[in-house]
Amino acid sequence: MINAYDFDGTIYDGDSSVDFYFFCLKKNKKVLKQLPIQLFGAILYLFRIIDKTSFKEKVFSFLKQIDNVDSYVEEFWKIHKKNIYPWYMKQKKETDVIISASPEFLLKPLEKKFKFEVIASKVDKKTGKFLRKNCHDYEKITRYEEKSSKKIKKFYSDSIKSDRPMLEYADEAYLIKKGQVYEITDQLNKKNIILASKYKKLVKLLLLISWPILGLFMTITDNSKIILINSLIIFVIVMLLLPIIKIETIDKKKLLIATLLACYTDKLFLTLFSTRIYKFQDLLINRTNIESIRFVFYTFVAIAIFPTILFCIYWFIEKVLPNIVKEIKTINKLEKRFLIIVLIVATILSVGTSIVTSAFQVPTHDNQMQYYDIIYTSDNGYISNFDSWANLENGENDIRQPLFALFALPIAIPCHIASELLFFVPNSFAYLTLMSIVQYLLLAITTILISRMIKIREQDKKYLFLLFSLSFPYVLFGLVLEQYTVSLFYVIATIYYYFKNREEVNYLYLGAVGTLVTSGILFPAITKFKDFKNWFKKAMYLFATFIVLLILSGQLAQIFTLPEKLKTINEYIGVKLSFSDKFVQFTNFLKSLFLSPKCKIGPNVFGFDSYQLTIGKTISVIGVIVLIMTIVSFILNRKDKMALISFCWVIFSFIILVLVGWGSVENSQILYSLYFSWAYYILYFLLLSRIKNRKIFKVLIVVSIIIMFIPMTMEMSNIIKFGIRYYPR
Repeated sequence: MINAYDFDGTIYDGDSSVDFYFFCLKKNKKVLKQLPIQLFGAILYLFRIIDKTSFKEKVFSFLKQIDNVDSYVEEFWKIHKKNIYPWYMKQKKETDVIISASPEFLLKPLEKKFKFEVIASKVDKKTGKFLRKNCHDYEKITRYEEKSSKKIKKFYSDSIKSDRPMLEYADEAYLIKKGQVYEITDQLNKKNIILASKYKKLVKLLLLISWPILGLFMTITDNSKIILINSLIIFVIVMLLLPIIKIETIDKKKLLIATLLACYTDKLFLTLFSTRIYKFQDLLINRTNIESIRFVFYTFVAIAIFPTILFCIYWFIEKVLPNIVKEIKTINKLEKRFLIIVLIVATILSVGTSIVTSAFQVPTHDNQMQYYDIIYTSDNGYISNFDSWANLENGENDIRQPLFALFALPIAIPCHIASELLFFVPNSFAYLTLMSIVQYLLLAITTILISRMIKIREQDKKYLFLLFSLSFPYVLFGLVLEQYTVSLFYVIATIYYYFKNREEVNYLYLGAVGTLVTSGILFPAITKFKDFKNWFKKAMYLFATFIVLLILSGQLAQIFTLPEKLKTINEYIGVKLSFSDKFVQFTNFLKSLFLSPKCKIGPNVFGFDSYQLTIGKTISVIGVIVLIMTIVSFILNRKDKMALISFCWVIFSFIILVLVGWGSVENSQILYSLYFSWAYYILYFLLLSRIKNRKIFKVLIVVSIIIMFIPMTMEMSNIIKFGIRYYPR
């Protein structure tokens, strides 16, 4: 067993590098020539523009002014060897190892004098350049393991903060304060596992094998060549990323939680990827004629994909979850009450409707499932039955929502686990009902985030909450299982993060674009626009990250099949309709944002009974009024940033729904009401907020909510009655 020691402040009284600098300065005034470079480096390091290694290189640049460094070092130790603490001299052994961030050329001469081994920072004594990473923090463990495979019994240091990795790595830990030794083994936080180099390499090797195998099953295509190419590219990408991935310590509790979640997710993925797995099984059986290979192959897949799932879940818990928890802690009393009320109402409404009808989940009549166009032209049947939230290879997650499942997984997995715990309820029923409740909660969270971004009085927020939560689009798309709820959440979260952290790269933008590509219009929110070069650099970094995520989640096929997908998508664009026809639909769409639309019951294109919009043949006067109020509100509130963003979103809705004509062929623009409505509500609320008389404001907002609430209640009642009659549970 080896005893190891930090040097400066531990067995040496002071900092040897600092002492050596002043020793050299005393002998050679030329050292001062490097002072501007050293000060500049200190400023850059202070603002975290350069790392510690680069900073120390600038500090040691004074070595350029010294002709014979070795003679300086020899003379230095003749004077300063007395600084070695007596306590160490009494217990030192020839097997001792000194592990220090000081330069190796400075400490190496002590090996012969004191009979210990030195591991230190490799610095060019002629230029001050570091030949390797500064030997501190986890680098000390790496450097030690390169030299020896023996376990360190005791490690001594003067700083828990600087040497925590080594202190946890050793069997026993000792803290040095002014030459006094204190055992701190029991005081150290032992919640972390310090990974040795060989285990780091093993983890990375497992990821290199596991991730491409997972890619074989989650690639969104049936084309075997594309599946294979995707997996090969995943292998290359992972290999390139491995040097960047830092796996130094692992939190034991987080690892346990991640392992349990990974086991369940592994099982879930095997179920979702069953079709692809069966194809591979049949292929192997046809080649070998061994029927029992099914179980062996199934087990192999389960084990092979586990490391990647565990790594991703642990990374989420370690890096993302703390930010979510931090934001949750900012919720005030009013917001808490709002969330609780939404949870109660959503639970009653979701459970109640799920019991009496399947129309909002997977519409089923006479044991026959209907996947499309039952409630308006929603694809809720397909989305629900094939679990678009968790299934990475789900066909609904196409080029329009290429990373939808990836960003919806943190929502879907807890719902799946909760549905398993409700063992007395049919699994699919429990899961889909829970997803409906979660959709309502997501809508409530987006409303809270919006209320924080617009300039209104705290006491007025309750009116904003009512305006949003009692609107037809919010109530409808909380109940109907659709993808737009998740997409809207990421859109608002992206804007919210930009408001709070404009200087930082906005990674939530990836979620907004990944769940619906049209949200790419939010590109100005990537980061603060100081200068184009800086902004463009960060934008390109995010774009590269998006492509990497696309590949690692098995979605590279989206690029290969892009022409085919665009051809299919083009069928839903109203290129054959005139501008006036699309504008008529748009005005009726604007009306439906505030007042529920006129509908009818009739057969859809597949011949099944459905709840449909009636075709608007004339321009809606109410829709035009909504448009005018929106423009007026922006003019009056143009200095408000959220008003500007909202108005840009209104213009964007006009481009998508009128100029592009999305959904106009099917007369299905109601599907996009949730995605666009928030901007109109914000501008409407800001317009009313301009009224200085608070009584008049309160009366108008309450009347507006009541006018919205009554037709919304009647229309939702009609939709539920339709579901009970045509798609009873």
